[in-house]
Amino acid sequence: MYKRIIPIAVLFSLIISASKAQENKTIDQAVPEHALTHAGEIVGRLRPVILNYGKTKPVLKFGLDITATKETLPEIITNVPVWKTRGKNNYYSVNEPALDVQQLVSILTAALQEQMTKLTALTMEVEQLKNEIDAAQNPTTKLK
Repeated sequence: MYKRIIPIAVLFSLIISASKAQENKTIDQAVPEHALTHAGEIVGRLRPVILNYGKTKPVLKFGLDITATKETLPEIITNVPVWKTRGKNNYYSVNEPALDVQQLVSILTAALQEQMTKLTALTMEVEQLKNEIDAAQNPTTKLK
């Protein structure tokens, strides 16, 4: 019995690894159309909100205002089915808008990189100004 299970398990693992390799190949072949610029401005237009889903006690969820997000980034809004109830054992499905968080991550990463670049430039400028002030106060030292 075990003699049959082991070859089947090996075959199954090879099929899974081959399919994952195919998935990775298509992801690696994707070519970006253009670099994501001005991500900080895009993130600045998004409006974070706190939603209260509780009826008797607060059940808080954090998210983004769908209307503002749809105006700014309509590509990351998707519709997902949500099951609701009308009384006992009477369920129905409703499509509600939701954020595609995977796409939002790249925008947030680009915005963070922009901010880090600005921070580095400002830090260097502050250091240079400190050196100039030190040089002006103590004329015997040279500017760096």
